[in-house]
Amino acid sequence: MAAIVAFLTVLICHLLADGAALVTKRTDDKSEIWGYVSVRPRAHVFWWHYTSPHRVSSPTRPWPTILWLQGSQLIDQGIS
Repeated sequence: MAAIVAFLTVLICHLLADGAALVTKRTDDKSEIWGYVSVRPRAHVFWWHYTSPHRVSSPTRPWPTILWLQGSQLIDQGIS
């Protein structure tokens, strides 16, 4: 789980650094971050990263995390 969270964090930071994320916003407590990523000319994917507000007592058990991506070729073709 920690490896997935680390990978997604690095991926989002990389996309932000490259300017691929068109709109990026976050809540004041930084528990939610969302934006759009350019995947090709005139095509974008919405993403939303949500960290659970339920903190854990041990750092070896990370917070539950959700990364929601909207859109895919299957959805675009009506196969979902």
